[in-house]
Amino acid sequence: MRKALLIVLLLVLCSFSAALGQNNKVFSIFTHYGKVITTNSFLKGENKLNCPINIFKDFSIRYEIQTNGSKPWHSFYDYPSFGIGIDVIDFSDKGLLKTPVAAYSFLSMSYWKNKKFDLRGEFSLGIAGNWNYFDEKNNIENTAIGSALTCYFDYGFHLYYKVVPNIDMSLGISMTHFSNGALKKPNRGINIISPRLAVKGTLKNYKEKINLSNESQYFDTINTFSFSCPVFVGIFGDYYRAYNYGINDSLYRKQFIVFGISPTIHYNFNIKHSVGLGFDAAYFDMAGKYLAVENGEIVLCYESNWKKRFNAGVFISYEWRMFNFILTVEPCLYLYKHDVKIEYSFFYVPIFYQRIGFQYLFSKNFFAGLKLRAYRFSIAHFIEWNLGIRL
Repeated sequence: MRKALLIVLLLVLCSFSAALGQNNKVFSIFTHYGKVITTNSFLKGENKLNCPINIFKDFSIRYEIQTNGSKPWHSFYDYPSFGIGIDVIDFSDKGLLKTPVAAYSFLSMSYWKNKKFDLRGEFSLGIAGNWNYFDEKNNIENTAIGSALTCYFDYGFHLYYKVVPNIDMSLGISMTHFSNGALKKPNRGINIISPRLAVKGTLKNYKEKINLSNESQYFDTINTFSFSCPVFVGIFGDYYRAYNYGINDSLYRKQFIVFGISPTIHYNFNIKHSVGLGFDAAYFDMAGKYLAVENGEIVLCYESNWKKRFNAGVFISYEWRMFNFILTVEPCLYLYKHDVKIEYSFFYVPIFYQRIGFQYLFSKNFFAGLKLRAYRFSIAHFIEWNLGIRL
């Protein structure tokens, strides 16, 4: 888990470092104060202190590189900025979750601006640690966070105001999510919505340059079709607690391997946007398996043979691209899957599922990345780690 999440951060940082030119350096600080969405019993107050966890506040400092038009794609993407940051979080929960610390990278895009105001969308992705996470002996009530490290995801809209030439202040709203992508369960996750106040200081004044020359050297041909074919592998983790049974070992934790392939054809409208259709074929080791209590023990049962652990689906794929970094959103439908419709099955999910993730192009034809597979727009199923070709 620790190594996997470090790979996420390194991939994103690679995409940022590849984009740097002679740009401006910025330092900023911000704070949130908002509401935790109490989507599970632990957050609602069913814990050893009977303390609802519904308040979120944090303090973050970050280093930012503001593009200035020294490369052709800067002005085309309305002068984005990139950077890294550290976020310290307080849930006002009397130590039930401790004080998590997140290290993250981010991308900031301008949606509208004039001489004084700049409305920006900001996307952050990183790793959070220092949790008081689920432990079957000492912290069995924490169904929200199931591992020592989690992913940190944040997206928000923020309106910046230029106070003086080198100082900006902003007010906005953010949506934040903490989860381990179901690598280990329980993993109900934590979702937050909160206003944000920020101050940003630029080391020196700069003027934006407009430079669209030689744009084609940075991007593939537009208004054409492209084909991508990633193969993926992942780990699905789950747990089971046996209630109302007189057995000593009432907790069962298990991890299963998943792997598959997702060939996709895209139509590239321009250098930013593509839409496509794809086919998904996968093997889920947990399909057809369930748990039961027999003779005072929790046992793993098999309802089907290995052939029924294969599944297939179709999906629509949307891609947003900047330089070698591609953000992907995919609504998907299972065409075939084998469910075990009993009290506790490891694979019993709706036919409609969703994927969101990113790819980083190491060359014109090869990429690596990850996607989060989820359902009901809120429940993580597992993380797909993928490698692929692009033609």
